Amino acid sequence: MENKIIKEILNNNVVAFPTNTVFGLVAKVEKNNIYKINLLKKRKKDQPLQILVNDFKQIKNDILLNDFTIKFFKENLNKKTSYIVRPTKEFYNKNLLPSFENSVMFRIVDGPISKLIKKTGPLFASSANIHGETILNDNNDIKNTFKIPTSKIKQKKGNPSKIISLLNDEVKIIREIK
Repeated sequence: MENKIIKEILNNNVVAFPTNTVFGLVAKVEKNNIYKINLLKKRKKDQPLQILVNDFKQIKNDILLNDFTIKFFKENLNKKTSYIVRPTKEFYNKNLLPSFENSVMFRIVDGPISKLIKKTGPLFASSANIHGETILNDNNDIKNTFKIPTSKIKQKKGNPSKIISLLNDEVKIIREIK
């Protein structure tokens, strides 16, 4: 694992790292890092971000679970799908902004990003692109665009994750995988 990348994250800096879908801008789950990532992407400073975790155990105490969500997750957890759920009040107050509108999106990942999370803890993440532009997957393009530490690991060709909302005890597909 790249020690410089780990050190940057632990110092609350944003880095570029390949996820299990696309190259992402990632940082520790900490309120100020929401602003940092959105500033790099040139979008609203409080735009909600998703959280990447290694397994459901890392997020289950931070989200509200009821019979509907428990049943859904037992049957449907997928590593290329992001889920929108309600956070606990404590998690929301500590880590999120009002713009998250009492919801949080998380995705369970694998591969190199999972190894990184084992060393840093869960990460805020957003695709590596300027808002509204094509997602960058080349390490040099990302480094030149964002001027941040960038992993040397190559990103495999991938698509952004499918997004499913589980708010209001219903399954609503927000984005399909193309």
